[in-house]
Amino acid sequence: MDPVTQSISFRCHAAILKVEKDLGTRRFRGKQLTEEEKRDVLLVRAFRLGQQFKHYGDNPFAEWHHPLSQALSKSFLLGAGEMSEAVA
Repeated sequence: MDPVTQSISFRCHAAILKVEKDLGTRRFRGKQLTEEEKRDVLLVRAFRLGQQFKHYGDNPFAEWHHPLSQALSKSFLLGAGEMSEAVA
């Protein structure tokens, strides 16, 4: 893996981990977020990363060891325009 590709992959992983950490302390209207709400936030962040790195030729979440890696991968590809919702 070339250094640029590796750097983008690390940036995407770090962004998801930062959001995941921040969600542990976040409250919405005075109550903790549910696991489903946290999952949705992470998927939206992966979608936005897909839009940001649209011309990145690889999927940074495809082989990542994370409980949501498959869902994050799908969301990233949707954001990058490499997959349509009809296929998903």
